[in-house]
Amino acid sequence: MDAVILQEPQVLFRLETSITRYSARWQIRFPDRKHIFQNLRNPINLNMAIAYRMLVPESRAGKTMIGDIAKRYPIKLEPSIRETCRFYDTFDWLLYGAQLMLFNKAQTFHLHRLKDEAEVESVPWPSRKQPRFWWDFPESHFRQTLKSKMDVRALLPLFSIETRTRGIRILNKDDKTVLRVDLQEIRLLNVQEHTALVNTLILRPLRGYRKNVRKFEQFVADLGLAPNAGDILDIASAVSGKKPGDYSAKLNVQLHPEMPGNRAARVIFSCLLQIMRQNEAGIKADIDSEFLHDFRVAVRRTRSALSQIKEVLPQDVTRRFKEDFQYVGKLTNRLRDLDVYLLKEAYYKEILPGRLRPSLDPLFQFLRKERRKEHRKLVRALETPVYKDILENWESFLIAPPKDGVPGAKNAEKQVNRLAGRIIRKTYCNVVSRGIKITDASPDEELHALRIDCKKLRYSMEFFQSLFPQHEIGLLIRQLKELQNNLGDFNDLFVQQESLQLYLENLVAEDHHRGEELDVAAAIGGLIANLHHRQIAVRLAFQETFEHFNRRENIRLFRALFG
Repeated sequence: MDAVILQEPQVLFRLETSITRYSARWQIRFPDRKHIFQNLRNPINLNMAIAYRMLVPESRAGKTMIGDIAKRYPIKLEPSIRETCRFYDTFDWLLYGAQLMLFNKAQTFHLHRLKDEAEVESVPWPSRKQPRFWWDFPESHFRQTLKSKMDVRALLPLFSIETRTRGIRILNKDDKTVLRVDLQEIRLLNVQEHTALVNTLILRPLRGYRKNVRKFEQFVADLGLAPNAGDILDIASAVSGKKPGDYSAKLNVQLHPEMPGNRAARVIFSCLLQIMRQNEAGIKADIDSEFLHDFRVAVRRTRSALSQIKEVLPQDVTRRFKEDFQYVGKLTNRLRDLDVYLLKEAYYKEILPGRLRPSLDPLFQFLRKERRKEHRKLVRALETPVYKDILENWESFLIAPPKDGVPGAKNAEKQVNRLAGRIIRKTYCNVVSRGIKITDASPDEELHALRIDCKKLRYSMEFFQSLFPQHEIGLLIRQLKELQNNLGDFNDLFVQQESLQLYLENLVAEDHHRGEELDVAAAIGGLIANLHHRQIAVRLAFQETFEHFNRRENIRLFRALFG
């Protein structure tokens, strides 16, 4: 049976009655009977095939391909359609990772699924100005979908293509269409003229004609068409030289258990250095705040690895670059703080009474002005010989062959799996021993210290993740993230209150008494109060969050993995 479509109420009633009667008579259980009936009442196609592409050899492109098909099948040709599409994604390919592709065509943005290129949704875009963030689009479900996938990342243009599509309807003896086929030429725009056309054949099966599709597939395969050409994004990426998913801020290193410690450390450090370099241009161009965030995380991980993976590198090298990357991290601190405040503007206004919300505008105008100054300062710092020498010297050290018998590097030749277990075990014990001592009466500094220990544990587990069963260590990392989120929220709320209090004190010190300043002071005071209440709630949730992390199952799993 190719498809099941049942719509008549009488048929549904008889079928439901029969299922009920026979299930009772023969004691057959239908746990999802309700689901079955819902599907019967909503016509579905059980064998709906997915449209997919095949590559057409250059020798059979265009009219030749049409002629080959016409010799075998009755066909009906449709007019050619020429279109220009511009594709977009974030720097870290968030849409691609969600199996989606976004493109602009004929003053409309379209969001399609990758697997079958079917449209998910679209939104008109008559403006010549290109959107950068999800909030640039009009209020719609389309916008909410982008928000859920992109967060605060900016859209970047990938490439533009021109397509010429000729529809072909494959007919049977009764002149009924049994298969729709598109012959499509794809050409990249804004590239060298000698870039070749890519010719594809898109099969679009129709319900109830699976046998016809299979026969046609075999026919065109015999003509030399390559199956599974991928989606249009894959094809255009291959021609342009771009590789979907070529950047990720995640530490993706593959270590082998027998690898010496010094070589494993170099693999980890090299990956982190690459992430830093990949984000430099985005920081300078000020595309979005995540370039700086990813850069900072790579710097912090580098400093953490230099401290945690002990005695695998020469002492003088470790000491020197710990200081160097501490310097690099400090360059970015103020700008990141300002980014965080500006990203929270909508949230800050939302937690205030409506009357006070406009009074926060002067604060955010001040923060934006400060941010522009800090960004210029950071860009200048990234162009200095001091910064460039740090990265170049670090890279030179990492690519140089490791030396044997270096003083202060007694773990250089030890197998990395033994080092990894010891490092993670020690850091985990620090987290647990500190966490179980924290009570509701403990000073805030204890939670801050625990947050630092958790960060070290998270980094060490990510450094050596490839050495352990992925499901188990992935589970522990997710559990640790929950604890980190609680501690991170607590710390962020504390820092935000301090900064707002300082701004408020400066405002009062100016000794202005106009109504505008009073409203600003009232708004900031209200904001501080709201953040304080939120901080109290986060603190109260700590004990439960820590107990969930330190539960018996996690303890057993940590011991099983890391000894």
